[in-house]
Amino acid sequence: MTNSNHATYNQSGTVLLLALLVLASLLGSSIALGSLVIGNLQQAKNIDDAVMAYYGAESGIEKKVYDIRKSDTFTTSTSDTLSNHTGWTTTVRESGELVIDFLQKDKSIGLDLYNFDDPNPGAGIESVYITWQGGTTWLEIKFTEWSPGSNIAWPSQQEVSALKGTFIYSGGLATNNSLVSNKAYHMEIKALRGDASDINLNFYDIDDGGPACSNNCVKVNVPNRLEIDSTGTYGKSRRVIRVNMPRKTPMSSLYEYVLFTERSLTKGAGEL
Repeated sequence: MTNSNHATYNQSGTVLLLALLVLASLLGSSIALGSLVIGNLQQAKNIDDAVMAYYGAESGIEKKVYDIRKSDTFTTSTSDTLSNHTGWTTTVRESGELVIDFLQKDKSIGLDLYNFDDPNPGAGIESVYITWQGGTTWLEIKFTEWSPGSNIAWPSQQEVSALKGTFIYSGGLATNNSLVSNKAYHMEIKALRGDASDINLNFYDIDDGGPACSNNCVKVNVPNRLEIDSTGTYGKSRRVIRVNMPRKTPMSSLYEYVLFTERSLTKGAGEL
C-alpha cells in the first residue's frame, strides 16, 4: 500500500515538472516573439521618423535656395519648425572645395571666380590644384581675366588671348599657376577624349598649391560658391543634406554650340 502511494506521488511530481517546463518554454517563446514584434515596430517608427527628418532637411535646403535665388539675401544660420513638428536648421558658408561629379566628353562647365557681392577685391588665387577620374580623359582649362572694381574695364579679345591661353592636362592630376591673386576670373573646364568624373578643384594663395605644400600655403575658399548644410529633425531622428551651389544664377550657355548651314538663317517678327 505504501509503495503504490509513493508511485502515485512520483507520477504527479513528474507531470508537474513537465507542465512547468512547457509553461516556461511558452513564456520564453512569448517574450522572444514580443521582443521581436516590439523591435520591428520600433524600427518601422525609426524609419518613418528618418523619412520625416529627411524631408525636413530638404525643406530647409529649398527655403535657403529660395532666399538666395529670389530674394538675393541669406543669413549664415536659419532654423524653423513645421506644422507637423519637423524641424530644420541650415548653415551657409563659402565652399572650401569644388567637386564636379560628372562631365561628359566634349562638354564644358563654367565657374565664376569672383565675388558677386563685392566686385572690388581680387579672387585671392594664385594656383589651382585639380584631380579627376577618367582613364585617358584630358581636361581643357581656359581662364578669362580682368581687373576687379566697381567699373570694370573689359580687355579686348586680343588682350584676353594674349593674357590667358588654353591649358590641356592629362593623367588625372594637374596644377595651374597662371592666376594672379588681385585679378578676377571666369574658368571653363572641358572634358576631352572621354568622360571625366569626380573632378576636385582646390584653390591656393601661392603657386604650386596642393597637398604637398603643407603649411606653406593656404587654401582659398571657392569664390562665388556656397555650401549649404541642412539638418532635419523629427523625434530622435536626424538627417543632413549638403548642397554646393553658385552664389548667383549662372548665365545660360549661349555660346556652347555652333550652327552650320548652307543657307542664311532668318527669323521673322511673327516667330518671336
